[in-house]
Amino acid sequence: MVHEMMEAHVAQAEPLVPQRPSGASPGESADDHVVIARKRATGIPDSARAALALNTLTEEGLPHFHRLLAVHLGEDSHWRRWNNMWTAEEDRHGAVLHDYLRDTRLLHQRRLEEMQYSYLESGFHPDWDTDPYRVFVHTTLQERATQVSHSGTGRAVADYEPLLNEVLPTSRSTKPGTSPSTGRFSRKF
Repeated sequence: MVHEMMEAHVAQAEPLVPQRPSGASPGESADDHVVIARKRATGIPDSARAALALNTLTEEGLPHFHRLLAVHLGEDSHWRRWNNMWTAEEDRHGAVLHDYLRDTRLLHQRRLEEMQYSYLESGFHPDWDTDPYRVFVHTTLQERATQVSHSGTGRAVADYEPLLNEVLPTSRSTKPGTSPSTGRFSRKF
């Protein structure tokens, strides 16, 4: 069943290759568009900025979850391919958010980079990481919590930055085996 769902996902999904998050339309200067995006972003409230920082760090914490899943999935199964595809898609989501935050200067970029490094360096070693069922349950709950957070953050910034309102909820609905098109996420930026 996992194999069939994964194949259906691959058949309908567009590869997510985020470009510089300028969002410039054809004929529009990418630099001018970034200036406009920065101006829109200035109105984003601090609570939404904090949520964007946390959402970005959650996306960029992906190596921890990939490692935990890889330990239990083994090397000779369709689950290994699923884990690798999921990791590739999640990495793209984090890249789009990270690039947006950098280009709009919404947060103190150096501090965000320091937080990301510290998070990854400290590792993630839960006392239940030897139980594959708990690893899957944790990952599933973490995914759903991130989806809810992204959606709420998107709504909170909608009046200031409509692109984030469209991109954030979409970014969490492109997991292997789901139907929304991955390409929609990258085209927004």
